[in-house]
Amino acid sequence: MAAPVVKVGSEFSVTTNKTGSQEAPTVTGLANGGFVVTWDDASGTLGDASGTSIKAQVFAADGSKVGSEFRVNTQTADGQLAPVITGLSNGGFVVSWFDNSHTLGDSEGTSIKAQVFSADGTPVGSETLVNSATSYSQFAPTVAGLGNGGFVVSWTDDSGEGGDDDGTSIKAQLFAADGSKVGAEFLVNTETGGSQDNATITGLANGGFVVTWEDPSGTLGDSDATSVKAQMFAADGSKVGSEFLVNTATASDQLKPTVSALPNGGFVVTWYDFSQAGGDSSGSAIKAQIYAADGNKVGSEFRVNTTTANSQFTPTVTALSNGDFAIAWQDWSGTGGDASGSSIKLQVFTADGRKVGTELLVNTSTSSDQSHPSIAGYADGRFVVTWQDANGTDVRSQVFSVDTVKPVPVLSAVDATSPWVAGLSGSVDVDAAGQILTLRDGTSQNAGWSTTVTVGSNGAWNAELSWDQFNTAVDLVVTDAAGNTGVSNYVYGTASGRNFGAGSHQYIYGTASDYVIGGGAEQHVYAGGTAIGTTLNVGGVQIDWGNAIGTTINGGAQYVWGTASNSTIVSGAQYVGAGGSASGTTIGAGGLEYIHTGGTLTDVTFGGASARLVLDQSSAFSGTISGWQDGAQLDLGDVAFGGNTSLAYAANAGNTGGTLTVTDGVHTASLQLLGQYSAADFALAADGNGGSVITNPVDQPQAQLSISHAA
Repeated sequence: MAAPVVKVGSEFSVTTNKTGSQEAPTVTGLANGGFVVTWDDASGTLGDASGTSIKAQVFAADGSKVGSEFRVNTQTADGQLAPVITGLSNGGFVVSWFDNSHTLGDSEGTSIKAQVFSADGTPVGSETLVNSATSYSQFAPTVAGLGNGGFVVSWTDDSGEGGDDDGTSIKAQLFAADGSKVGAEFLVNTETGGSQDNATITGLANGGFVVTWEDPSGTLGDSDATSVKAQMFAADGSKVGSEFLVNTATASDQLKPTVSALPNGGFVVTWYDFSQAGGDSSGSAIKAQIYAADGNKVGSEFRVNTTTANSQFTPTVTALSNGDFAIAWQDWSGTGGDASGSSIKLQVFTADGRKVGTELLVNTSTSSDQSHPSIAGYADGRFVVTWQDANGTDVRSQVFSVDTVKPVPVLSAVDATSPWVAGLSGSVDVDAAGQILTLRDGTSQNAGWSTTVTVGSNGAWNAELSWDQFNTAVDLVVTDAAGNTGVSNYVYGTASGRNFGAGSHQYIYGTASDYVIGGGAEQHVYAGGTAIGTTLNVGGVQIDWGNAIGTTINGGAQYVWGTASNSTIVSGAQYVGAGGSASGTTIGAGGLEYIHTGGTLTDVTFGGASARLVLDQSSAFSGTISGWQDGAQLDLGDVAFGGNTSLAYAANAGNTGGTLTVTDGVHTASLQLLGQYSAADFALAADGNGGSVITNPVDQPQAQLSISHAA
């Protein structure tokens, strides 16, 4: 069985200069599929020999370095610490850190700086002072890219200004993509008792963002030590709803939250927890809570770590492109293959919080302590974990991939020996071995009867249903070890009115009406089966060996080896193969109907500009073509275009139509048109594949033609 989460390549070193210490790394994915790591550096190299500096390195998706290690900070006096990084929608990235150089307008304590970069690490503009309030110190920044191309920085502020003069507060500042400030610095937290600290931030799918932080105010239901709070914001920095308590378990401390947006519009918060609730009574545990896009909790707070010995702390979280998310943390259990000090552990989850595979050891090098993990997903579904190595002299990284292929449960045989019970047998991908396969009523969406069986070690399964259950429609549903769910729907009687998405397969032996087949889903119509009124959305596929009636192709594709009548191609394509026949098709603007050798077509309507009909053999068409209009194309694959190719038009006696004849000297196609035309109304050109294409840029609406072929 394939592991659902696997290492891609080996653990590798991020840093080039290894003298002194390299610490506190953070990582972000880039729009081009690569990633960038940044860290504190005390090597005194690359032009900054005064205290620590901020370094960075760009990587390709496979972990190979792009260019050289470079210095992020321009101001070099004293130390620059705790960098954070985020990718931007334009392909670049921005780094923020706290700075002790007392430059750019803040000469008191530490300040927050930022620098924007292009994707290759070239600075965009100059280093910027983020904070406006400069009294005392500003530290612990966090940064997130926004949907409008800009970004937002949040940090801990000790100035006592802006509405919170009781200890430290959480501030934030919006920026445009070029690094210029948008509006003024603003206070994030509403509850001001005690000190608020250690904020993290993420941009949301709706263009807004959410900030989460540590709070000791004892409000909103947690009066026992430190809690985790959060606040959602619109893209302009205005608050959406009120500040809310994240953690459910309130005993003792909840610390160091991190947050990541999810592709479904929601977000997930994780933190380390000293409540000893939820199944981990040994030291601290890693907890998490999923939220919907509106800020409502999805399910309950849950424990992330499986191994509970000793303490687990400093979690980091990222969303994955397939909708899952991954959490890494520092672990002191001494398990999983690293018994020497602390290690870095990892767990992947589905969007609804189910574990994908098991808890994994991230680091390969196990000497002494591995610490300060940071995690980032990137475009192709992989993700990277980076951390500080044992001696603080190196930063290490490891790339991972997640199995995202959905299983396809198959019903392969039916035993009809019993008059009361249908004995079913089938198979599914071996990655689903040992998993639960659900058989349920397939006539409606997740309703009616259901039963379950366990998939065998070789992927085989067996089940029994009553004939009443079997003779309508049956769903087979299974989730593999990687958390990928596949659905197969078998229609033997009559069923209607469901939507199928990615990973779903429908097999029709009876009659199925009004189904919607979405991207990544397939509808198979078998001999004797009928599909009526199917809609094929973008990426949806219908494969027809039976009878398809009234299919709407809305960006999907219909493949016909049976019969297809009255299909409408809004966009996308209909392909008719050898032995297949189509009739009454309407081709919309930009739509394609392709009749391959051995297929036939009767009656077609051009329903929009740029509609295209391709005939490998012009004799495959019979009947009329209606709606011939500006931009429409008729491609005759067997009428060669060359020096012997000619086109002629002869109007009938009443000038209400005529005959358009195209010949290459060997093959001839005669097209009977209705409407007022002359030969000058038609253009003839090569189709790029050896045939001829006819267009008519000035034809009359509702003109009709018929086509016949003579060798």
